[in-house]
Amino acid sequence: MTDIKIAKERAARNALKDERAREAAVAMREYEADQQAVAARTERLRALRLEKEAQDAVLAELEKKSAASAKAKALAKKTRAKTAAVAKAKAVADAKAEAKEAKAEAREAKAQAKKDKAATPAKTKAPVKAKDAAPAKAKTPTKKAAVTTPAKKKTATKVKA
Repeated sequence: MTDIKIAKERAARNALKDERAREAAVAMREYEADQQAVAARTERLRALRLEKEAQDAVLAELEKKSAASAKAKALAKKTRAKTAAVAKAKAVADAKAEAKEAKAEAREAKAQAKKDKAATPAKTKAPVKAKDAAPAKAKTPTKKAAVTTPAKKKTATKVKA
């Protein structure tokens, strides 16, 4: 074999070795990362388990104490029920009081409106006599004017009453 062929084969083998070494290094990093992730999850789950066990121990201790005081539990339940009933009754009473206040305010506003209406002078038109009227411009009633006759005013007053 020639030196050139040997050199090419050696270069190819070295390149293949380098590539395998890089792949091995990448695989090792991935493996280590996976191992670290598993260890982290295990540690987290262990901490959660220990915390839950501690809570269960505290609850068991409380249950032992509360088993002796079943009457206290029943009393507490009744107290909570009474408190809820009192709060509900208070809310209903407050709502009724607000409704009464609103009605009273409405009545006061209506009474004030009546007072204001009574206090303002009524606008009454004095009938204009034909002799007193200025003869400058004589108006003939049109159809529109005929519509606004006292008959229409009567219906308007009926609606107001």
